[in-house]
Amino acid sequence: MRKLLAIVASTAALAAVLAVVEPRFLSVYNLQNLARLIAFLGLFALGQGLVIVSGGIDLSVGAVVGLSALLVALLAGPHPLPGWSAALAGGDQIAIGWSIAIVLALMIAVGAGQGLMITRLGLQPFIVTLGGMMTLRGIAHVLTRGGTAGLGPGHEPFRGLATGTVLGVVPVPVVVLLAAAAVVHVLLHHTVLGQSLYAIGRNEEAARYSGLDVARVKRLAYTLSAGLAASAGVLYAAYLPSVQPAFGTAFELYAIAAAVLGGCSLRGGEGTVAGILAGAALMRLITNGINLVGVSTHWELAVIGVVIVAAAVLDAAVRRREGR
Repeated sequence: MRKLLAIVASTAALAAVLAVVEPRFLSVYNLQNLARLIAFLGLFALGQGLVIVSGGIDLSVGAVVGLSALLVALLAGPHPLPGWSAALAGGDQIAIGWSIAIVLALMIAVGAGQGLMITRLGLQPFIVTLGGMMTLRGIAHVLTRGGTAGLGPGHEPFRGLATGTVLGVVPVPVVVLLAAAAVVHVLLHHTVLGQSLYAIGRNEEAARYSGLDVARVKRLAYTLSAGLAASAGVLYAAYLPSVQPAFGTAFELYAIAAAVLGGCSLRGGEGTVAGILAGAALMRLITNGINLVGVSTHWELAVIGVVIVAAAVLDAAVRRREGR
């Protein structure tokens, strides 16, 4: 609770400073766009949080987001590569609904496959998900031959998922995030699966000896992580005019930073949905402030790196104090 209060207070303080320093911060356009970006990050940060709670790490999150957005654009939009649509769909564009279903199914399979390699083969999550990240990035480049893909004109109802608002004020992605967060909250805090994730993260051997199906629980964590990341990718496909093969690069770092800032321990066994959402809000607030103030965007990764290290140091200090 103290960590959550600290992150909320830090977010509020930073927002107050930005409101004073840069009047554009409080404009309706900026606040709505900021809320959308928080929602996008929040979705795949929730998945990353589930994996971290179980004591693992998922470095493929950004690649899953990027490839999901790219595949939706390829399947549902006119791709510039000659013959692509004809080869894939007999000359007709695949309906947007089928495109989303195909992409979600593929990415969920990727997450399940990574979880299977980690649990069945005993491979380190870092290695498996790093390899997954590089493989998915390579596939994205092969599919577009280094070019870009976009939905093109039309698909307005689908675009409304990312650009629309509820009651003219709340962006639709925020509603999607809140719905996903509610489901993850129930799963993490009010089900046997959630308690199993915490138990495995705290002490995997003890959890195994207590009768928990550790392999199954960890596979579910990586599967859910990929599914949430793919959902964010679908929303990005609706939000962006076009998608590049490199889209999503470093998103895994944003997700890790948001989760760690929100109270998830990199050692596993700790974390809350509310904390992850607060961490995502602070991360996007930082990047929004960098853009508004006019600081070079090259500083973003440096800031994220400092945030991750600082959060890890704080977590170690808290654990040491609790141990004493």
